[in-house]
Amino acid sequence: MGREEKFSKKRAVAPIIAHLVIIAIAVVGGTISFVFAQNIINTEQVSGYPKVELVKIDGFDAREVSELLAHDGNYMETLRSAGFINDFLKTRGERIAIYVTNYSVEKIVISELSLAGIKYDYVNPPTLDIFNGPAIPEKSYAILTKPAPDTLLQVSSPIIEAGQPVTLILDLEENYKMGRYLQIKFTTNNGMVTVGTIIAGEQKAI
Repeated sequence: MGREEKFSKKRAVAPIIAHLVIIAIAVVGGTISFVFAQNIINTEQVSGYPKVELVKIDGFDAREVSELLAHDGNYMETLRSAGFINDFLKTRGERIAIYVTNYSVEKIVISELSLAGIKYDYVNPPTLDIFNGPAIPEKSYAILTKPAPDTLLQVSSPIIEAGQPVTLILDLEENYKMGRYLQIKFTTNNGMVTVGTIIAGEQKAI
């Protein structure tokens, strides 16, 4: 009988030790997690970058140049008076309009933009030419902030302010048949990538 009692008392020690070990592990693990999370928070605060960027391609207009509409549904007057012939082609040197809205709480800067795999460069400063519309070199783009009267962004970087809808005007580098699908892709300085598809010869919301 005495041996059995002695054996029971020895077994009763194990749960207490086990609980102490678990508590110790929990405390150490919690401390490590807290330090790691605090470091991430401090890094984000020091960097000053927005935590979330939300930019959407709202639609496009890839019809004949004289018919192009801006993001608010109005004609771009300098393009409408350009006098291009309706040849049922989107040819090199013609323009297309892409509607973009920055739904982020801070401004975004476009670091890279491509259409159908071809990289396009931002024009600064773009100028307005009554015959050719915005004087944008081939394989380049400008940002229209307001049509009628046409107002193009005149700053050194392709900035879209928080909550701002704009029209990207691209001067085509190649000829495209009507009905061809073209991928538009742009990346912000913070690494956010936005992708959409436009159709040559059509105008629609996405």
